[in-house]
Amino acid sequence: MPRIVHTPGHTSAFSFYSREVLRYRLGPDTPLSPEPPHARVETLCARIRKAMARQEKSAVLLFGLASGALARALAASLPSSVRLVVSEPDPGTARAGLASGRLEWWRGDPSRDLLADSSPWAHKLLWLSEGLTPETTFDLVNPELSPEQRGAATRLRDVFHLGRTVEFDGPPTIALPALTLAAILHPDEPSLADFFACAPKYVRRFVAVWDGHIPDDLPLDARRTDIVRPLDGDFAAQRNVMLDACDDGWVLVLDADERLPEALWQALPDLAAQADERGVSAFHLPRLTLYPDAAHAKCGHGLWPDLQLRFFRKRPRLAYARPVHERLEGITGQTCILLNASILHEQTLTKSSERIRQKLDGFNAAARGGVRHVLSDDYPRLPLALLPGAGHFTLPARGLVLPENQV
Repeated sequence: MPRIVHTPGHTSAFSFYSREVLRYRLGPDTPLSPEPPHARVETLCARIRKAMARQEKSAVLLFGLASGALARALAASLPSSVRLVVSEPDPGTARAGLASGRLEWWRGDPSRDLLADSSPWAHKLLWLSEGLTPETTFDLVNPELSPEQRGAATRLRDVFHLGRTVEFDGPPTIALPALTLAAILHPDEPSLADFFACAPKYVRRFVAVWDGHIPDDLPLDARRTDIVRPLDGDFAAQRNVMLDACDDGWVLVLDADERLPEALWQALPDLAAQADERGVSAFHLPRLTLYPDAAHAKCGHGLWPDLQLRFFRKRPRLAYARPVHERLEGITGQTCILLNASILHEQTLTKSSERIRQKLDGFNAAARGGVRHVLSDDYPRLPLALLPGAGHFTLPARGLVLPENQV
């Protein structure tokens, strides 16, 4: 991902994030649409101000830049006490707006902000971290957008209204739920002994499906069930063998280069017990790919929050689908995105570039031309402190409950 010029200096969380995303170009920028007549923009502004005042909201969230004219007019006409955020799903459009001078209102005032990224879930987690919810915010898809442009903006609005935030703050559980740590592994992965050693003693079973053989130097553990089976380019099939070997109860799935914060490990039994009480059957965890060091993580263009469905109650008819980027299907009932905890993905810290390229080549072979994975020389990244859920995990666990698996 080649870096490009810096955007103007900003101080809000949205601006730090957008500034870093916009430094990297994945393709040509998308020109902004022609500006509509001034009178139409003023009419739209007046309607928005009136509706916002009637609903007693403290912020306006506009989905999509379009020409940039409505965003500029709102920035100029809304009271300074009202926060304006424009969420743009195409970084190329935001970059074009900067280059054309149509985003001059985005210059350091934290009450006038831009959030640009292609991932709706990045927008969602950042909105929540800044208190932008349907209860506090007047939101609308930019009326300037053409029918062809409205799809991504409408998807953002759908995600904005999706789910309800909860705290898992019930009393500690007395009877620990049955919990299995499960993984598909290659014997040449680094730090395999540490991978299993990180699991607390309450974890009843380990299930490991090995592509090739069991490492000779791996310490024995009575809790671990080892299965040897060639991967043969089908990650879903390998995970289904893993899943079949797991006990009934809660299952945590991790890869060899992933770790959980110790405090989250200790919270999992209570989280599982409270999930059972609330009818939550599975958890998505954001995954932080640490880069280029342990204090930063990749972001933007789908690199974050990289939601992973990894903690779930095993039930009949659960199965993984798709040979690569496999997806767990058959989840019924509510699911939940953890908001204040993340998986730490240490791939860049523990593997050489050559090893990572070999892994990506395996993904490409499994995808059979459907998806192309390429290792870049550089990636957008932010300090962990600027990414929601990336800091030290503390109780209570907070989550976004979804009526079903909609990630």
